[in-house]
Amino acid sequence: MNPFFKFLNPLISLFIPPSCIFCGEELPSDRRGICAPCYDKLPVLSENFLQVLNDEITPCHYDTLFVAFEFNKEIQTMVHLLKYKRYLTFAEYFAHSISREITKPIYDLVTAVPLNPIRYRERGYNQSALIAKSIANILSVPFENDILERVRPTISQTNLNREARKLNVKNAFHLLKKPQGKRVLLVDDVITTGSTLNECAKVIRKGDALLVDIAAVATPANILQHKLEEESDFLIL
Repeated sequence: MNPFFKFLNPLISLFIPPSCIFCGEELPSDRRGICAPCYDKLPVLSENFLQVLNDEITPCHYDTLFVAFEFNKEIQTMVHLLKYKRYLTFAEYFAHSISREITKPIYDLVTAVPLNPIRYRERGYNQSALIAKSIANILSVPFENDILERVRPTISQTNLNREARKLNVKNAFHLLKKPQGKRVLLVDDVITTGSTLNECAKVIRKGDALLVDIAAVATPANILQHKLEEESDFLIL
């Protein structure tokens, strides 16, 4: 970026009120990126879809799964802006939504799925850790970023099927510190098949954790809908 524009951008923001990325409405001083009405329209994940997702994750290495939203184009945009454009306020918004799903917080610590070191150097932060840290603040428990490390690179999970995703993340994580006797909440941004979170939960279990719950911002509901339809067809037959 031209140094002049890099200097000018903060000055421009003083005179041009920030607006919602979706509807364009001017935002109040206490909000960034998205207005409250647009955020309230984001699709909350139903209990049916959550149960289908839980049933698909086998063998299961965690205790409870929390997911706030269905993954749609608006969530995709927000996650992308958080990951690549430093819309860091979105981590706080997501954290509040996940925290609302946790009706009985009983944790000793909150941690996050570690980022590939190369990606971390490129971005300068781990978006899942930002969400996890905000959740920890909301729940008034410690955030610990030194429980897990990613010990080998993994390819993007996007175009892999369920079994390929499991193999892709197998033995990709290492326990840095044993959370012995502790109740742990593990956080990631998006969960699809659950392979990554489940693999991380398995590693944490090896550290003699008393409890391991997992949480994510969103999951693709179209996949879950297909599973529900398959089950309905089976019951009809």
